[in-house]
This record gives sequence, C-alpha cells and structure tokens, in this order.
Amino acid sequence: MLALILLILAVLIGLGLTFFANQNPQTVAITIGNLSWAAVPLYLVVTLSLLTGLLVACVFGIINSITSSINLFGKDIKINKTNKINQELSNKIDDLKIENEKLKQQIRVSP
Repeated sequence: MLALILLILAVLIGLGLTFFANQNPQTVAITIGNLSWAAVPLYLVVTLSLLTGLLVACVFGIINSITSSINLFGKDIKINKTNKINQELSNKIDDLKIENEKLKQQIRVSP
C-alpha cells in the first residue's frame, strides 16, 4: 500500500515538474567560478536547486539524528549507572534493617 502511495506521489510530482517545465522554457546563463554554461533551461536550474536544498536538508537531518542517538546513548549509560547505585543502596538498607532487628533482639534478651 505504501509503495502505491509513493508511486502516485512520484507521478504527481513528475506532472508538476512537467507543467513547470512547459511554462518556463526560457534559458539562462550560469557562471560558477571559472565554469560557465550559456543556455541552461530555467526549469532545470530550479529543479536542481530544489534537489540540492533537499539533499542538504537530508544531510543535516542525518547529522542531527546521529548526535541525538549519541546523546541518548550517554543518557542510557547514566541511567543504568544510577539504577545500579540505587540497587546497591537498597541492598544496604535491607542489610541495615536486618542488623537493626538483630540489635533490638539482643537488647531485649540481655537486660
């Protein structure tokens, strides 16, 4: 089902780009540093600019995802360490309660 939805979406985007290309047949000159292109169709410039922007956004999204995963991993380590300390303290409390009961019984027996 998802593949069908993606296919329909791709066809609609293709139709939109085709319509845009038919409405903008002009050519433009592009110069980047020493490179120069004389007759590049306007729709190609716009489409490539859009794709470049999407690619840059995707790269930033991946970087953000990786840093978030690293931060969460660090938080998990801290939580596990805190849980271990908490368990050790709970065990010590239990031991102290047992020792306290033994001392109370000794006090009751030895008057």
